[in-house]
Formats: sequence, structure tokens, C-alpha cells
Amino acid sequence: MNDCEGQIRISMTHGNICNGVKSFMLILSVLASFNVTAQSVFLPSTALSLDDLNNFRPASQSWQIAGEVLTHPKKDQLLVSHPGKGILVYTPEQKAAENLVSLFEHGDIELELEYMLPGGAASGVYFQGRYEIQLADSWGDQKLVATDAGGISASWDEEKEQSFQGRPARLNVSRAPGLWQKLKIVFEAPRFDKQGKKIKNARFVQVMHNGVLIHENVAVTGPSRGALSEDEKPTGPLMLEGLSTGVAYKNIRYKKFGATPPVLDKIHYSYFEGAFEKAEDFAQLKPTAVNQIEELSWNLGNSKNDFAYRFTGNLIVEKAGAYIITLEAGGRSSMELDNSAVFPDQRVSQRSKILELDAGSHTFALTYYKKDQWIKPALGLFIEGPGFSRHALHAVNSLPDPEPISPVIVEPMKEPRVLRGFIQHSGRKKTHIVSVGEPGNINYTVDLQQGALIKIWKGDFVDVTPMWHSRGHTQLMIPLGSVVELSGAPVVASLKDKNTPWPDSLNTSQIRIKGYELNEARRPTFRYIVENVSVEDYIAPEDDSKSLARTILLSNLRENSNLWVRVAEGQQITRLDNGAYNINKGEYYIRLEEAKKSKPIIRERENGQELIVPVRADKGSGRVKYSLIW
Repeated sequence: MNDCEGQIRISMTHGNICNGVKSFMLILSVLASFNVTAQSVFLPSTALSLDDLNNFRPASQSWQIAGEVLTHPKKDQLLVSHPGKGILVYTPEQKAAENLVSLFEHGDIELELEYMLPGGAASGVYFQGRYEIQLADSWGDQKLVATDAGGISASWDEEKEQSFQGRPARLNVSRAPGLWQKLKIVFEAPRFDKQGKKIKNARFVQVMHNGVLIHENVAVTGPSRGALSEDEKPTGPLMLEGLSTGVAYKNIRYKKFGATPPVLDKIHYSYFEGAFEKAEDFAQLKPTAVNQIEELSWNLGNSKNDFAYRFTGNLIVEKAGAYIITLEAGGRSSMELDNSAVFPDQRVSQRSKILELDAGSHTFALTYYKKDQWIKPALGLFIEGPGFSRHALHAVNSLPDPEPISPVIVEPMKEPRVLRGFIQHSGRKKTHIVSVGEPGNINYTVDLQQGALIKIWKGDFVDVTPMWHSRGHTQLMIPLGSVVELSGAPVVASLKDKNTPWPDSLNTSQIRIKGYELNEARRPTFRYIVENVSVEDYIAPEDDSKSLARTILLSNLRENSNLWVRVAEGQQITRLDNGAYNINKGEYYIRLEEAKKSKPIIRERENGQELIVPVRADKGSGRVKYSLIW
């Protein structure tokens, strides 16, 4: 039986944690057979300045601005380790509780921030001062409730003296106390009629915790317990909860929505019949039909194949600024705005571009044509800009929903799952990798060519739909949890001395890969030979799957060996008072097993620092063991 046999679950459950991945895969299923231009185009958000407290209502000295913050090595509290700017930290005096309220108010909003909690702490972010996303030290908790990290806090019924409508996160992807964690939340404010009566509840459209979707389209009927106000209104301030424990925030950014999006006006089209290879083939032809339409659409009752459309009209913009234009087409397409090319004539399914547009009317011209029967006709035009999210400028029937497919999810059952395949790392496809999923929802990926641990994550294991569905469009497995990406450099290397730069990679004369073997627990031991020294690399969960322990054993080792193990690399590595190492000011921790002869070294490198350990021979063998904690 191969490593994948018996491991596949076909997921069709609505609301699965993989919904974000599902949406991506649904698009791939439709577009897999023709060119796709993958682009990451984003409009900048507004940064909430943390140089001082001027953006908040007056607060006590429990709230302050700092340059760096760490957790106390022996106590569950935060310490301001360096003065400066950029970090908002709450260290309550005498266990008092005090909330911090923003001066700005919002309705619909997209909010991103990073936060840090000490052990056992709790806090919360209240949208409009009323609807709370819970922050809590939930690291390693197996069963979640609404008061755990990422939970939507409950409301309180005074008459019944009980809470209601709280909702826990779908998945626990909390990181260890003292590490920075990320939230990205899209919130939709409640709606009211002209008389002020609420006609639609507030809604958390999307909540992402450490890169993982934990809530989607969750309506809340009223304010959470502890809200700034019990009433509901179209707008309100952002409120950061201060309880009897500390909390820190940084990189708070937001986009407020509510502006009127641009519209298309005076849309005319010319329709041509024929199987055209390029736009020049029908440029001089007399159109079969011409007309004016209310909405942009290819679906006008004409043919579904062997056709061409040329649309013209005006784009009416109310406010000058930066706008994202996105064009989707099942076939060939091009677009001009104010007689300047936005997208050239190509067969590309989706492409986006940021344009600076003045207020007023802009002429547009769009060409769309198709002759290949295996491509489904589709035409969509979207715009995103100041004060509004992505908005469709086309008719609903012009861009049909992609055909649904069931994603192929690999999950561990009662034992680890070992999966060969491809994965994305540092923006490139890694082809010689092994990913291992553990029953305790802690997972990792190893690059077999270098003996490098390249990804670790908590949560579900992998979605392999891009590898196994249809023709396997991207051939990638997608981790389904909160990922920490590590270096792709080898873990063991030969150095002339402690100042020799660490190699980015080893060639086949420097490292010989010997594959891996599964033990009785079905965990792999990776084997390779470096400098004629045999290396066994074993990774396993520890501390109830809160961390991963990596043990590197070397045999046939000479007394004067020049082999080293690189444990970590990053912009900054700090040794803590408890003996652990803080990587990148709160990205993850390293805990090294103490060894009398193998003393670790933090050394400078070109773009930061690295933690390396010399391998010393003891009766012909050596050992380095460390734990990754996140």
C-alpha cells in the first residue's frame, strides 16, 4: 500500500474550513485548460498610527506606546523591553480593566492587525464598539468555545441572565504565548431603514486567524457582552478590550467601505459572427448586429461560440484615486480606458491592474471573442477602489458560477500520513518534498534534496485537489492550517570554521539522499549522507502536539568533524532568560537540548542572524535535538 492509500476524504460539507481554498479550486476547475495569469494586486489600506495615542480617546497609563514587547520569562505578563514607537501595549496597573476606544468610526470595514498575549490572557476587538472577536491564550486547546481565540463573543440576556449566540472558531490555530498572531476581519455593519429601524443584522463576512479562515458569513443579532453601547447604529468606533491581563497590538490597518462604486454608462456593442483567431480578423468587418444595452454582457441571445463582441461606453467615477480593474474572460479579450491599453489582446482567464483615475467620465472599449468550443463563454469586469470593495460592472448572467467540484482533502486518521508531491515555497514550486500530517493537527514539510524543514503548520493537513483533480492544474498541495515558512537551506553542512557562510544548497557530491523509512508509528526517519557521515533526521510532535521535536543523529563521525547543524535563521534571534530562543521578535521559539560539547552560536549573516550548533563526536556519533514552538 502506498503512503496515500486510504487517506482521502471527499469533502462536500458547506462551511468547511477549506471554503477559501474551495473557492479557488472551483475557479481552477473551470479555467484549468487555458492560460491563467495569477496576480496579487491590492489597494493600500490605512495604517492606524501607533507613534502615540492621539488616535484614541484619552486613556490611563496602562495603555502605552513601545518599540518592542516580550513576555516575562517566569510570569504570565508582558514587559516593555524597549521604548520606541509602533507597538500599542496594555499592562494593567493593579489588575484594573480599561478599554481603548478609537476616535475614528466605521461602518463596513476590513481590518488587519497583529496581537500578542501572555500566558492565560484574554482580550477582544469590538467592531463599532459592539461586536467582539475574542482574543485569548488558546494555544494547544483541543475543544474550542466562544471565549477562545477567534470566537465571536456571545450577547447577554439580562432577563434570563444567560449568554446566547456566541460561536467558537472552526479551528484552533492559536500560537504560543508571547508570539505575534494575525487577524484579518471583514465586517459588515447592520442596516437600517429611513425610520431608523434595523432591517439587517451586523455580519462577520470573513475572519482569518493566522492565515486560516475560521468564520464566514456569520450574522450577529446584537452587541456582544461588554460592548461600549447596547444600542445598534450604522457606525461606531473600534474598541480594544483591556482586561486584568496584558495585550499588545501592532500593524493595525483598515479599509472603510460605504462609498458609491463607479458605473458603466451608455454601453453599446457590435456583434460579429465567425471563428476569429485575432482581433484584426474582424476589425474591418461589418457587424452582424449593433445595439445599446443596460449592462455589460456577452450573453445577449446570440451564439455561444464563434463570435466576437466590441463594447464601448463610459465609466463614471465619483472620486479620484487608485482603482483595481479586473477582467475575466473565457476566450480572448482586451480593454482600453481613455484610449489607452489596460489589457492587451490575450487568452488569459483573469488579470488585474491598478489605475489612477480622475473623477468624471472615462471612455472604455472592451473586446471579447471566442472560437474554442471547450472553453465556456464568460465575461466579467470588476472594479475596487477608495471606500468600496470589489464590485461587478457586468450582468450576473455574463459570468456564470464555476462548476462545483469536491475538493480532495488528505487527513491523518489514527496515525501520521506521509504524502509525496509538490508544494509552494518562497514563491517557487518545490518538487522533491514529503509532507507529514499528524493526528494532533500538527504538520510539516521536508525538502528531500536538502534535508531542509521548509514548512510547519497547525490545523488540517493538505488539500491535494490541484494535484489530483482533472489534469492537475498547478500540481500543488495546499497546507490547510496556520503556516510558518522556514528556510530551504540544508540543515547539516560542512564549515571550515564558525565564520564560514552557510550554503544555500548542497549539490549531489555534498549530500546523498537515502530516502526515508517509516517506524512502527508510521513516522518517517529521513536519511542522507553528508561528508561521508550518515545522518538520520526524525521529527515528531511533543507536549500534546503543541510543538515539534527534531532529532538529528550523525554516525561515522570523526573527532575533528567540521559538521554543523543550522537550527534557525531570521532577521533577529534572541536568547531568552529561560534558555529558549525567540526568532524574528515573536514568530516562533526554538528550545535546544543542552549538550556539554555542542554549544550553540548566534552569528550574523548577510540578511540577519542564524543559530548554528557544532556537531561533536562521542564514540563516533553525534546528536542535536531541538524543538520548534509556535
